[in-house]
Amino acid sequence: MNKDAWREYIEYEVIKKEHLNEQDWKELIEYTQFLYESCGEYYYQEERPTWNEEEIRLKSFIGTYRFRSGNGIIIKHNEEKLESKEFQTIIKSIAEWGAMLGPPFLKALLKILSPITDEFELTLAYSDLLLRYTETALSEYIPPIIEKRQYKAPIPLGRILIAPTISLMSRGQILVASQRTKLNFVSLPWLLLIRFHCELTKMLGRLAKKFIKDNEFLSIQPVRLMNQNRVKHITFLVDEPWQNWLNLAYEVDFNNIRILEKIRKQASTAPSISDIVTLWEAFIGRRALLSNIEEILKAGYSLKPLCKLYELWCLKIILDVLKEYFGAYSVPDRLPGSFSFMKQVEGIGVEVLYNVLPQESLLVKPLRQRGLEVSAKKRPDITITFSSPNKKITIIGDVKYRMLRGITDDDISRFMWYLLDYAETLEGEALEGIIFHASSEPKIYQFVERKNPSIRIHLLCMKPNYIEKSKEQLWKIFNHIIKLLKNH
Repeated sequence: MNKDAWREYIEYEVIKKEHLNEQDWKELIEYTQFLYESCGEYYYQEERPTWNEEEIRLKSFIGTYRFRSGNGIIIKHNEEKLESKEFQTIIKSIAEWGAMLGPPFLKALLKILSPITDEFELTLAYSDLLLRYTETALSEYIPPIIEKRQYKAPIPLGRILIAPTISLMSRGQILVASQRTKLNFVSLPWLLLIRFHCELTKMLGRLAKKFIKDNEFLSIQPVRLMNQNRVKHITFLVDEPWQNWLNLAYEVDFNNIRILEKIRKQASTAPSISDIVTLWEAFIGRRALLSNIEEILKAGYSLKPLCKLYELWCLKIILDVLKEYFGAYSVPDRLPGSFSFMKQVEGIGVEVLYNVLPQESLLVKPLRQRGLEVSAKKRPDITITFSSPNKKITIIGDVKYRMLRGITDDDISRFMWYLLDYAETLEGEALEGIIFHASSEPKIYQFVERKNPSIRIHLLCMKPNYIEKSKEQLWKIFNHIIKLLKNH
C-alpha cells in the first residue's frame, strides 16, 4: 500500500493508521483532537470525531486535507444519500440563505459549519481573493493623477498664464502667473490596495494565535494556510514603492462611500480594482460574497460536518414552508436561536427554535416525579410551536442525516421520549414529531403511531430531488395542526 500519496474516503469511513505514514498519521491525530475540541456546544457527542491509536473516525466531516508532507486525504459525501447535484443544491441554498439574511446570521451559520473558527474561514477567503485580484491589478494600467498648481512669482515657475499675468500687472504687481503640471502616481487605488493587504496581514496574525498549544503553533493545515497567505501579503508590502506609501494608506478614510466611488472612477481602466473595492466593502461590513460562502461550505479550507449542513438545510426548508402562510420571520443574531414569524393568521402564530432547549411539557412533569427520564434534557434539533391566545401545539423535529434503513427502533423509542419531554398538544390529540431523513425511497412519507399516551411520528424524506413533494407533505402536517387550533 502506497502511504505517500493522496487517498480518498467516503463520509463515516474509518481512516486506519496503516493507510498513512507515521508523520501524516501524527498530524491527522492532532487535527482530529483540535476539531473535537472546537465542536463545542453545537455538536452531540455522537457527531464529534473520535480517535485511538489505530483508527480515526471523522464521522460526517468531509473535504480535503493536505499534510505538511504534501500527501493528503479527500473525504467525499456518500452519493447513496445525496447525489452530487443534490449536494451542490444544498451548498448553494445555504450560501444564498446566509448571504440574504445578513452578516450576523451568516457568522452564526459559519460558527456551526466551521467549528475550527468562522473568522478563519472568511478571512482566508478574503485573503485568497485579494492576492488573486492584486496579481491582475499590477498588470493593468491605472493612470496617474494629473495635478495642476498655479503660482504667482517674480519669475515663471511653469507655463505662463497670460490673462492672470496681465491682471496682476494692471494692478501694479510685478508678478508672473504660471501653472505647473505634475503626475502623481500615489493614487487612491494603490493606497486602498496597500491598506487592504495591511489589514489582512494583521488579522491573519491575530487568528493564528488561536492555534497555539504549549507555546507552539499547531502543525495542522489551517495554520499553514494562514501563515502562507500572511507571508504573501507581507512580501507585497515590503516591496517598492508600496512600503514608502504605508503611512499615506492610513491617512485616507476608506470607509467613506464617496472615496470608494472616486477610486472606481480613477481606476476605470483597471477592472480588477473595482473587484478589490467590492471585496473591501464586503470585508469592512464583515459579510461574504456569495462565491466565498459556497467555497467555504464546500470545505475549501477545513473539513465540514455534512450532518450539520443537512440539518441547517432542513431548517431552511421548514422556514420556507411556514413563510408561505405566515410571511417573513425574524432572524436571530446567533445560533442556537429562535425564528419568530411576524404575522399571525386568524389569531395563530408560530415560532421555530433551532437547537434551543424548549419548555418542559405539562405531560412529562408527573412522569419525572416517578423517576422516568430518558432524554435527560438533550436539546431537540428543531422545535415548532403553533399558538393561539389560549392554546398551543408544539411538535419536535429530529434531523437524521441517514438512510431510512439506518433509523432503528431504538431511535424511534428515544424520539418518543423527546416528545413526552417537550411536545405539547390539545386534549384528546396525539403528540406529534417529525424525523427528517435522507433516503431515496419510492415512498417519501411514512408515519408510526403509538397509544397510551397517543403519539404520532412522521418519517419524511428531505432531499433536493424530491423537495417539492416533501414540502407538500410538510405543509399537510402543519395545516392539520393549524386546523386543530382553529377548531378546538
